[in-house]
Amino acid sequence: MTPQRPCSRTSGTDRSPPLDRAPRRAHGKPIMTANATRTSVRSRHRAIQLQQVDAVMHLKTLLLRARLVVDGFLSGLHRSPFFGFSAEFAEYRQYVPGDDVRYVDWKRYGRSDRLQIKRFEDETNLRAVLLVDGSGSMGFGSGAWSKYQYAATLAASLALLFEHQRDAVGGAVFDGAVRTWLPPRRGRRHCRHLLAELEHAQPGGRTDLQGLFDWISQHVRRRSVLVLLSDFLDACERDLAALPYISAAGLDV
Repeated sequence: MTPQRPCSRTSGTDRSPPLDRAPRRAHGKPIMTANATRTSVRSRHRAIQLQQVDAVMHLKTLLLRARLVVDGFLSGLHRSPFFGFSAEFAEYRQYVPGDDVRYVDWKRYGRSDRLQIKRFEDETNLRAVLLVDGSGSMGFGSGAWSKYQYAATLAASLALLFEHQRDAVGGAVFDGAVRTWLPPRRGRRHCRHLLAELEHAQPGGRTDLQGLFDWISQHVRRRSVLVLLSDFLDACERDLAALPYISAAGLDV
């Protein structure tokens, strides 16, 4: 008696492909599913991003690296969003021809039938403070570049972007203490000075975030945005618990 081949289907109407094989077209080539397509696109995009980062980091100076990052960011904008930003409202004043109509209070106009614009306490726009961890752990990295070099490049790029927006920017390099400090100011010369300090700093020592926050609360009195760049390797819960107190003092981290 000839042995019967086992049936590959559980029923006569079930024509689904075997579980261990991907769906295939009639000519034998596999069908690319939506999930596989998305994964492939993400992988290619990630590879391109890594190549771009590597190209940026190979530039000789911090200024060149930061310029390339910022120029690429600005060229991708269809319309510049860099209009004035002010943290503290001060008063109203009468509108005069030539004033920016974006600052007209239209609700107030509807009530009083008078065009008035908002004035702000700080006309230097945004105030930003870049805090870069220069502790010993930042001297290490997974490739040719250290964590500090990546952090300094990001900080320098933000500094140039703030300069482009005519915002006041300052910064500090810290470990167990604040090593270098430049208060927020506007202008190209000040920004270049900040980039030079970032470029010349060498990682060393241990991180003391609690000491940094105490120092900042004493030296940054005006409302500012703080950008903290660190690997947080030595951070503890006590350090991070101080963040709400920093925010309560008018400093956004």
